[in-house]
This record gives sequence, structure tokens and C-alpha cells, in this order.
Amino acid sequence: MKQLKPWQIVLFVAAIGALAMGAWWSYGRGPKAKSTNRTVLVDVTTGELFEFSTKKFGVVLPERNPDTGLIALLPVVQTESGDWVIDRRYLSPGVLDGVEGDPKMLDPGSGKVTVISDKPKKMGSKR
Repeated sequence: MKQLKPWQIVLFVAAIGALAMGAWWSYGRGPKAKSTNRTVLVDVTTGELFEFSTKKFGVVLPERNPDTGLIALLPVVQTESGDWVIDRRYLSPGVLDGVEGDPKMLDPGSGKVTVISDKPKKMGSKR
């Protein structure tokens, strides 16, 4: 077995140092993600908005409307233009088939939802 030359040892140590520095730079710096522990859901049958706390429990989609008891809530965001839109991944037939009732407030092509108020009802933890 050959002996390592001094320059090979220096190169090996420098590589380990560069790897450690790269890991620190990637994971230890930069802005931290802010978690609001809140999610806004819309009832696609009525157009009502609900804001749920997700601090203790997550949501299962589609979610149950706490007022009607029907499974009809999907996550929604408000765009800069003021429209309320459901992300395309929640518009698949597998998700929409789970909705109880007619999703008449939803345009499945664009994901736009007609809401009855821009102020969501604040709901606590679901359980």
C-alpha cells in the first residue's frame, strides 16, 4: 500500500472543509420559512371561506364543512387581482369526486371560485 503524500492529505482536508462549508451555507443561512399555522379553505358548493388552525392538526382534503357537515372544503388562495383560486392539483377528478354536493361555485377549468365574502370564518382546531 502506498503512503499518502502531504499534498494529498491537504487536498483531502480541504475537500472535507469545502463540503462542511457548503452544507452550512445551504442549510444554516438565509431567510427562515414562516409558517402561519393557518389555512384558508372554501366550500365549493356555497362559496363560504373558512380559516382553520393547523397548529395541532392538519387537514384532510376535501375537508368537512363545520356548518353543514358536508365534505366540500378545498384549499384556496387569493391572487393579486383579487380572485380566489384553487390550485390545479386539487381539481383532479379523484379529489372533486370526494365533494358532497354540487361544486357550483367552482370553475374546474380555471380553478376560480366565486366566494360570498372575502372574509373567512375563523375556526379553531378541528378536533
